[in-house]
Amino acid sequence: MISGLELFLALVVLGAVVAFVVIGQVKSARRDKASEQWPTVDGSIISAELSDPPWNKSMPAGASEFWNVKVKYQYEVGGKTYIGSFVTLVGGDRKIEAARRYLADIQGAKKLVRVNANSPDDTVIVGVRDGVLEP
Repeated sequence: MISGLELFLALVVLGAVVAFVVIGQVKSARRDKASEQWPTVDGSIISAELSDPPWNKSMPAGASEFWNVKVKYQYEVGGKTYIGSFVTLVGGDRKIEAARRYLADIQGAKKLVRVNANSPDDTVIVGVRDGVLEP
């Protein structure tokens, strides 16, 4: 039986997690909106690596699998080459074979990169939807 205090603490923790996620989403949405005004430069995907999130090991056989993908991209501003990166989650109905095909599709892909004119290492890749880079 759960006591009132345990229930209260569980709700506080859940509320904190939800608040953290919502605040992160709001910040991300604001940054994405602001970046729409930034100039674009040509860039390219230079690497994409697949890793297995820890929770995949605890999922029952046949369940949907999720994969972390660390993407590195290169672009040039004012004659200087920059390398940016981000991590995305690929999953749902994608099994490891589909995730590997996704990696193959984005390797070397040419992408537009929005660059903050005040800070050239602050970028957003055009074509990322809901945190997933479209091939």
